[in-house]
Amino acid sequence: MLSGNPSARNDTDKMTPNPFQRTVSRTVTCSGTGLHSGKTVTLHVHAAPENHGITFVRSDLPDNPSTRAHFNRVVDTSLATVIGHNGFIVSTIEHLMAALYGLGIDNAIVELDSYEIPVMDGSARTFTQEITAAGVKELSAPGFFS
Repeated sequence: MLSGNPSARNDTDKMTPNPFQRTVSRTVTCSGTGLHSGKTVTLHVHAAPENHGITFVRSDLPDNPSTRAHFNRVVDTSLATVIGHNGFIVSTIEHLMAALYGLGIDNAIVELDSYEIPVMDGSARTFTQEITAAGVKELSAPGFFS
């Protein structure tokens, strides 16, 4: 674990890319309030197969539309990072994406029942803690960042 004091860090604290892709071991559920909407939202982070990437699914909309978390899906960055596709959006994805990246998770299905990720504590901390508690599963395909 990284300590708050840089001089106290040692070689085991250095982040190294994973040689294999990863996903969550079991579904993670978080509920909270959307920062900009004020709406209560529940999200589930489900395991996804190798080479799937990160996908957001809106369970509150007909046919449960989905979009990949990809730079070409960014539609707004004025108050939050917002991705969208075919007329629907997912907003305020930064902290969840930071937690997934920090834990080396390449593949996940993020299902939410509103358009905005809950703010939780205002950082990636809650998402990181919940995903860590659920466990991270290594897959057999080479990692994206290896």
